[in-house]
Amino acid sequence: MLALVAVLFSSPVNGARRWFGVGGIGVQPSEVAKLAAIFFIAAILERRMHRIDEVGYALLPIGVAVIGLVALILAEPDFGTSMSLLLIAAVMVCAAGLNYRYIVGVALAAMPAIYVIVMGSAYRRRRTLAFLNPWDDPLGDGFQIIQSIIAVGTGGLWGRGLMNGVQKLFYLPEPHTDFIYAVISEELGLVGATAVLVCFAIVAWRGLRVSLLAPDTFGAFLALGLTTMVAIQAFVNISVVLGLMPTKGTPLPFVSAGGSSLVINLIGMGILLNVSQHAGSGALAEPSLRQAQGRPARRARWLPAYESPRHKDAWGFA
Repeated sequence: MLALVAVLFSSPVNGARRWFGVGGIGVQPSEVAKLAAIFFIAAILERRMHRIDEVGYALLPIGVAVIGLVALILAEPDFGTSMSLLLIAAVMVCAAGLNYRYIVGVALAAMPAIYVIVMGSAYRRRRTLAFLNPWDDPLGDGFQIIQSIIAVGTGGLWGRGLMNGVQKLFYLPEPHTDFIYAVISEELGLVGATAVLVCFAIVAWRGLRVSLLAPDTFGAFLALGLTTMVAIQAFVNISVVLGLMPTKGTPLPFVSAGGSSLVINLIGMGILLNVSQHAGSGALAEPSLRQAQGRPARRARWLPAYESPRHKDAWGFA
């Protein structure tokens, strides 16, 4: 939170104050905030999920921390990261067994607030209108979406060939970060774009499996939050490239050119692998989320307890 406050006094880059300049390297505190929030929420839920429906006891500490972070990130401004943080928190709290009445109530209450945030800002309003019909302003706010769709469409089935893309040559804005998936689609075609999508689906699937097989509740929520962080970021980036969502400055995890997002995602996957390693030693134990919610105990059949003198972890590696 201190870093998010301090970054508001930094020099603006493209109209936003999101980065610290440290030795020529841009450090983005909002990415660190996502990782810190995941640890905090997992720690709170580990201790208090047995009374998750009590707002003051379990939900208030999480709400105060998350809303505080979101408010500071929105002030940068960075709508995409703030919404990602809210979705990560929502997934973790829902997994703790929150009553559906609370979920529906919060969703209904949040819709007017999101509308005011989006329409109350000139640049967000322009992006939303450009998303609805980018051809109304093909050389202005609709330029990015149009060029991205052209790149994806011209790739065809097999693509133009690696490094033979045309749209990245001063046509498609930010081709190395926000719109790298459009470059992949143009150069490697539907086959290459689908392969990238399948890779993210595998990461999400295996991450959820790690969460189910975690040896304790904290590890389960931690794995769930880290998996959700990568899955949401990939979903938003690919949706923007395909014109399914308004334009946002969200990089594609592990694919977009370096920066804070890449470092935080790599740290997150390292932590997830650590949870997976400990999950192997607890393979005979009951998955903690199911056990904590009081569901009938059953052994995880998809992961054998032993295959050699050493355990396998939840990713299948010895």
